[in-house]
Amino acid sequence: MNYLLHGPDTYRSRKKLREIIAEYRRKAPDGGLNFHACDAGEGDVGAFVSAVRSGTLFATKKLAVLERPFMALRAFDVVRPIFAETHKNADVVLVVWDEGLDTEAKQHLKEVEKYFEKEQEFLFLKGPAMARWIAKESTARGLHLSPAEIGAFAALHGGDAWHMVQEMEKMALGGESGTGRYAPRFSIFDVGDTFFSSPAVARRTLLSVIDAGEDEMRMFGYLAGYVRTLLMVKSYAERGMSVPASAHIKPFVIQKASRQVRTLSADYLVRQLSRFFEEDRLIKTGASTAHTSLLRLIG
Repeated sequence: MNYLLHGPDTYRSRKKLREIIAEYRRKAPDGGLNFHACDAGEGDVGAFVSAVRSGTLFATKKLAVLERPFMALRAFDVVRPIFAETHKNADVVLVVWDEGLDTEAKQHLKEVEKYFEKEQEFLFLKGPAMARWIAKESTARGLHLSPAEIGAFAALHGGDAWHMVQEMEKMALGGESGTGRYAPRFSIFDVGDTFFSSPAVARRTLLSVIDAGEDEMRMFGYLAGYVRTLLMVKSYAERGMSVPASAHIKPFVIQKASRQVRTLSADYLVRQLSRFFEEDRLIKTGASTAHTSLLRLIG
């Protein structure tokens, strides 16, 4: 039995992955589930393939979880045979998880898609589906948001489920219950989230954060650093490589940046970074202020 979970909404796909693993653990008798997992972007895919192929003396079922085989392009040729070998194999359950796929990764998926009995693509939620998801997740955390509050929540956080859940957790820890108590609170990170995708929203968010007392030079420094992060993530993506741990970028930041750079070229990001360098020079020489430069950069 082969499962395939993929798509840009990694919060919901990861949740589904955890549910599948938990389900098979519950079904297996004590010691009866032989579990193997590998991230193709960082792990030893050769050892994973060997583990899946190897026989087991005591376990009655083998559960194998393979992450990012299509985005980790260099590993794909190594793991490719496993999809056919585990297809309709009653003794092996292979669960494949990947993120939103670029053109080359989609081509690799197309080559082996026929070997998956179950496939689920997780796209970003929109409209009523988004509202229902927010209502369900918030209620599960003891929050009771009104329809108006759910609308404000969706408008603030867009389709980023990870960000929304983090905000819900903070609200729950703070004892907020909704019903009129939730008001959108923008942060410096919200400016970065919308800087390239929606300049108009970014400008409004920027002014709101400034009005709330955020230091403008701190915001300028954060955005300049974020552009550098985007450029680094884009550079590795174009080479079919995962961002290494030596880059010291947190995984959730890489995930968010990876989604943003899919529609941005490396040349565009280089130009944006050059603009920040120029605005930084103007600020330091007194020819501009952080406030003016930020508005000019957003356009």
